[in-house]
Amino acid sequence: MSQWSVPRINKLLKLTEDDHYLEIGVEKGNTFFGIEAGFKVAVDPKFLFDFQARSNSDEMFFQVTSDDFFAQAEEHEFLFDVIFLDGLHNFSQTYSDLISALDYLSPTGFILIDDVFPNDKYSFIPDQYLSYTERAKSVAPNSMTDYRWHGDIFKVVALIHDYHQNLHFRTFWDQESNPQTVIWWDFPENRTRRFTGITEISNMSYEHVLANQDILQMGSEEDIFETLKHSRDLLK
Repeated sequence: MSQWSVPRINKLLKLTEDDHYLEIGVEKGNTFFGIEAGFKVAVDPKFLFDFQARSNSDEMFFQVTSDDFFAQAEEHEFLFDVIFLDGLHNFSQTYSDLISALDYLSPTGFILIDDVFPNDKYSFIPDQYLSYTERAKSVAPNSMTDYRWHGDIFKVVALIHDYHQNLHFRTFWDQESNPQTVIWWDFPENRTRRFTGITEISNMSYEHVLANQDILQMGSEEDIFETLKHSRDLLK
């Protein structure tokens, strides 16, 4: 996924006033190490590389959960221009990360959320082991060849749509890349609530996701970056 995340994030950074970057869910660092920023922070409960050997004044590594990181972030006086959320594929944790991240997002910054739309009902299962187990059963006795897994992150976008009118968002969507939603501060919108409440969103089925995928506000790379550039120009 880093093949589209890296250039996309680097383009977002070029639209911001500074170039401070935070990534939640780094693992091997395939995305993190490709980001061109003056200051970068990586957060993961278990890095799959020698993070101590790489730590320097321009790159900080926190081998902790995202909750633990945000609990101590205030003492560092962080302010980020782009924040990439690619942690647990669980909507409640990702939503918690989003709310915490907003406290450290610059007024002209962006948050990018990965894996916002599942490719099938198995991909929508938030537990990776169960997701793969159910998909393997569906193709048996043949071998499973599709290992895509997104979890129920779509629900986060549903919550933003209905309950955070001051957050604008669009979703990058094309045949080549993984759907990712970019979020930014702007004047409050007047979006009509789609769902009856948080309980309906929490209990959403895959069929429900398909019926409401239009709330993602999908668009091409070119179209969305034109929107983002215009919104940032208005703040100058």
